[in-house]
Amino acid sequence: MGLLHGILFVLLIPLCAAHRKTYRAAVVEYHPLGDRHDNASHILNLNVAEYETLIEEAKRKGADIVVFPEYGLTQLAASSSRNLAIQFAQSVPTPPAPGTPSSAAQVPCLLPNSSMAIRRLSCSARENQIYVVVNLLEIAPCSITDHACPEDGFFIYNTNVAFDRNGGVVSKYHKYNLFKEPSVNTPKHSMYSTFDTDFGVTFGMFICFDILFEDPGYTLVKRMNVNNMIYSTAWISELPFLTATQTQQSWSLGLGVNLLASGFNNPMGGNGGSGIYAGGSGRLNLLMPSTAGTTLLLADVPVVSSNRLRGDSLSEPELSLDLQTGNQATSGHMFVLHDDLSNYKSSEVLKNGLNELNMCQNNLCCNFKADVQLSSNGSQAPKYRFVITDSIIKYARTYPAHVQVCGLIYCKGDDVSKCVYFPDLPETLDNVSFRSLGISGNFSSPRMVLPSTLTTSLEPLKISSGNLMEKDEAITLEYNSDTRGLLTFALYGRIFQQNMIRNEEIMDNDIY
Repeated sequence: MGLLHGILFVLLIPLCAAHRKTYRAAVVEYHPLGDRHDNASHILNLNVAEYETLIEEAKRKGADIVVFPEYGLTQLAASSSRNLAIQFAQSVPTPPAPGTPSSAAQVPCLLPNSSMAIRRLSCSARENQIYVVVNLLEIAPCSITDHACPEDGFFIYNTNVAFDRNGGVVSKYHKYNLFKEPSVNTPKHSMYSTFDTDFGVTFGMFICFDILFEDPGYTLVKRMNVNNMIYSTAWISELPFLTATQTQQSWSLGLGVNLLASGFNNPMGGNGGSGIYAGGSGRLNLLMPSTAGTTLLLADVPVVSSNRLRGDSLSEPELSLDLQTGNQATSGHMFVLHDDLSNYKSSEVLKNGLNELNMCQNNLCCNFKADVQLSSNGSQAPKYRFVITDSIIKYARTYPAHVQVCGLIYCKGDDVSKCVYFPDLPETLDNVSFRSLGISGNFSSPRMVLPSTLTTSLEPLKISSGNLMEKDEAITLEYNSDTRGLLTFALYGRIFQQNMIRNEEIMDNDIY
């Protein structure tokens, strides 16, 4: 089958990978097909056909596994219309119980009564002998005797489904932390979904907003020792700490695990950003798009990720680039949100040379060091501020979360609420460089602290010449290379409150 018009393929391969065992991963930055006026069946068929083409191409490029984004088959409208969600929803077979051989998995390709999308994607995985992970809406009938059963008699779940090389359904995961998805039901408790592969890797799965919470992703890594994670997302980027690839790299680096992140592409609506990351070795391939389009990204990934807390220098593997370009637009803009910085305490970085400062707010104290070299003076020099917060925020003005942040951010003026503000971002910041940067903080526990960086390209820093260390409850991020074009350099802490911790045991029937 030939490539569809307007698809861009990017391949990054380590030049020297003979000394470590790797697998080849593919993730899809996907712009869905179909008009919003089309019926659900037509949209679903269009996108399943496109997925089949991309699966075939991933296999042709040598991939062992290919990952697709959140809502790629259905478009985002299905997240807010219950009627539309039911029209898109598929029945998904139950995966084998833990400890059961994958050969026991049901193969929808061989089952004539399977839902259309499930059956065709199972067949595509089987025909191409490749692991495939897709996100879709799953429909599960329920009884009116269940007080949680919706009035229409169905649970609709935002679901990731994993197929093995035989097309068998080896795992599925229901999204636990929904983000403005009124048509979708929240599961009663978090699922800790994993599956094993024939190349020696056990994968865990989570979806979009899950990345900022303890369950399931953090728990899979810290309690179940999963070090390869699959992440489907329709992320809406937020400056200055939570743009898409910035968040993906920071999670992979902060937890020291491999991350395969596939993003829904609609830059004008704020959605986009995909990548493949290898823990302490950083990004292997990423895309932060400014235009609408579909891109297949590939990389050779170490089976064992590089841990984040070794205290030695973090460096990226040497990579070569093979770029094949289709007829994709080359100009455009991504819409981004902006965090409310009104609760942040700040202080301006004032001078050439070494700037040092200690600041505290509530239970958090931050130590900042920045060695600055300016090539312009006075009002022409870019402004930066050290910032700190220890506060309860609301993501999208709806979802409360405790955050602690120590950071350095670019500011156009003296108003901290306008720091790293879109659309007033500079194209370059070549007249200021940082010869070294250091931030440390005494973050509260239980916690997840992520090293968050961002440049004027709206991509995170490459992490060569960097250190991320934990000692005596303090976490330190250092960067000792000449750095230009910096928008954000921070430690972003999510503090898991005691009353937010899920205390239920991880039961066998919760693991798929």
